[in-house]
Amino acid sequence: MKAPTGELILSLEFMPPDFRRRDDDNLVAAFKSGRDGVAEALGIDDSRFATLIKLSKETIKGGAVRVRIQSAGEAA
Repeated sequence: MKAPTGELILSLEFMPPDFRRRDDDNLVAAFKSGRDGVAEALGIDDSRFATLIKLSKETIKGGAVRVRIQSAGEAA
């Protein structure tokens, strides 16, 4: 797989395991190793990511994170 070039939009949708209130900054911090792993799998430095976050109103047993990556040019 060829590594993407340029800035990338990393969209993260957090689906919590329950309806307790959560702070978005803590969600991003909790996903730090996930972000690093995504960058490593792509063979890029994670500084290329511009991150968008969403806290879903949907819950899922055990919690989950939906990840979408797109070129910054596609998002415009």
